[in-house]
Amino acid sequence: MMLKPANNESDVATNQKLGLSLARILAIFVSFAYSLALLDFFPSHWPAGLRSAQLFFYGPILRLVTSAVRVVYDGPLTHELRNHVYIWLCLAIIPYLLMAIIGRGKPADLGLRLPNKIGVRLLAVSVVLSLPFIVWMTQSDQFAPYYKPYIARAGHAAFVGFNVANMFAEHFLFHGVVLALARRNLCWPDAPVDCVSTTQDAKKCLQWLGFAQPTGGATGLTALTRWMGLPDGCVIAVCVSGVHFSLVHVSKDPRELILSLPGGMILALVAYRTNSFLVPLAIHLATAGLAYGVMLPSL
Repeated sequence: MMLKPANNESDVATNQKLGLSLARILAIFVSFAYSLALLDFFPSHWPAGLRSAQLFFYGPILRLVTSAVRVVYDGPLTHELRNHVYIWLCLAIIPYLLMAIIGRGKPADLGLRLPNKIGVRLLAVSVVLSLPFIVWMTQSDQFAPYYKPYIARAGHAAFVGFNVANMFAEHFLFHGVVLALARRNLCWPDAPVDCVSTTQDAKKCLQWLGFAQPTGGATGLTALTRWMGLPDGCVIAVCVSGVHFSLVHVSKDPRELILSLPGGMILALVAYRTNSFLVPLAIHLATAGLAYGVMLPSL
């Protein structure tokens, strides 16, 4: 992929498109490496080389976080407090500053917008549909034991508080920044326009949820995504966001990891469809709260 000498307006436009494509590819690659480096815990079965590469990035960042905390706080530095600062610095503050540097620092460019009217509807339906998966996930023998040490150290109130705050930073990166970086123009699309123009009960119900939208005569994958109400140019971003979301679950219970990839992609779709990453955040908070309630008797 080479840039051509700009001899006319057409060449300039072509070079701009190629430049943005290169920027998107680089942004996706760097964000994958960044997400992998930020893992606070990683599986013991990882190859030694991969673990060493992860520690190469993780160690310096962790020392930086520890030093930063010590500037303003001289009390006991618990794992939870350090991890909380670490997550907010690396998943929210640094990504936002980088986006601001490249001219994408407006909240709307990163999905921090008021949700459209589809948001509450998809929130309610998504939580209901997730119930069987929550039950299946929490019945795993490894699910509750993974969280039990954290709750024992921090207590239930602090555990819940830390996770709520951390989830905001997590969704800001994976369903805000990443969904911008993975698009060609490196920002979120315009708000989708909803169409409800049928008297058929089944189709009208789907349109009430934001689906069954006009396809404009398109075929194949484009027709499917338009039917789902997804703006053009967002398919790659949805897939990339889903992989990022699953990466931060690699050290957790296998069932939680399995659900994280399709779950992350669905949350990315919901983010675009509702014009805000606040809706997938609310869905994640609701489902995590239900999972927490289910596992309480075993703690």
